[in-house]
Amino acid sequence: MAITKDHLIESIRNRLGVSKFEPFRLAEIVLETIKTYLSSGEDFLIKGFGKFIVSQKAGRRGRNPAIGEDLPLDPRIV
Repeated sequence: MAITKDHLIESIRNRLGVSKFEPFRLAEIVLETIKTYLSSGEDFLIKGFGKFIVSQKAGRRGRNPAIGEDLPLDPRIV
């Protein structure tokens, strides 16, 4: 199940019974920390939760679904 950041914040707010600002700030800090590690090329592990892994995807041939035209997709980091 995918959730939005707003859903996460609302869930934290309901569990803690606090204003919306406190869980918003907490979520922002956690997500910024994860983003900082990933953008520097490092993997990020939260024990008991999961691991976020940075990997390289090779270039490949893709297709524009609207017109069916082939196009090259560049290598990228995901």
